[in-house]
Amino acid sequence: MQGPEDSSIALDELEHQALDELDGLALGPAWAAAQAGSEQHRREFEAALDDAGVRHETVVEAVAIARSVVLRLSRAAAEQLLEAATVLEKTPDRGALDPAMLDLARATLTKNPELGPAIAAAVEGAGIMLGLDRRGVAWAVLVDLGDRVSVDAPHPMRICSAAIAERLVAAWPTVLAERSEASRALRVFRSAAMVAAGASVRARFLAADHPEHLAIARALVDQHRDPATLVEQFDAARASLEADAKPAASEPEAQTDGPKRKFTAMHLILALIILGLTVWHYGFR
Repeated sequence: MQGPEDSSIALDELEHQALDELDGLALGPAWAAAQAGSEQHRREFEAALDDAGVRHETVVEAVAIARSVVLRLSRAAAEQLLEAATVLEKTPDRGALDPAMLDLARATLTKNPELGPAIAAAVEGAGIMLGLDRRGVAWAVLVDLGDRVSVDAPHPMRICSAAIAERLVAAWPTVLAERSEASRALRVFRSAAMVAAGASVRARFLAADHPEHLAIARALVDQHRDPATLVEQFDAARASLEADAKPAASEPEAQTDGPKRKFTAMHLILALIILGLTVWHYGFR
């Protein structure tokens, strides 16, 4: 498991240990089912823990710590997403983003920081920043917390969450139709969503449209953090590299008298046909 690069939301040793413990348990669905209140599902989960040699009390303690981590990271990720969405809203790629909606969501989050997980993309971003396995209990804890907070969140907050999520989907190359890459504004927005993540995650998001240039992105994220600067530098470096890779123009051939003639594969085929017809005409008729 990894952690966010931003020192203001960095994990301490106890938090790392708790998340590692939960992330190593590929029992996410079983844990989620046990939370639904079914006695049978609780027994099945505890039996799975016994098989894995893990004490149930250890998991309970780790879950409590994990929840506090997710709350903190989701709050930070939500603030960054709202800031990035405010920039995107001023471009033609704004989608359903609206300035009044974003202002209200920002004010709500300032007043109620525990509503950070109500921004679904912030919860997803926290999991990506931590490098969690989606099959693990840690990821299930993250999803469960997001679901619980969203249910109680104000309706405008949920609308804002949906608008931000839609823009992130549009920014990802796998959903683009008849386009080689997302617009510059959407690529800046995509990079801004992961500005607090580690270098490897930020590089993947930067180079998502051109994974063949991941090495360029990796070098750039070590030098720059501003999303707009990263996209600008990445485009410039990629264009320079692709220009250098183009073959040089060949030298013009020397002019000779008369038309140019080249013996090609087609000439060879025609010669063989003529030869075959000649042999057939004189040898087999």
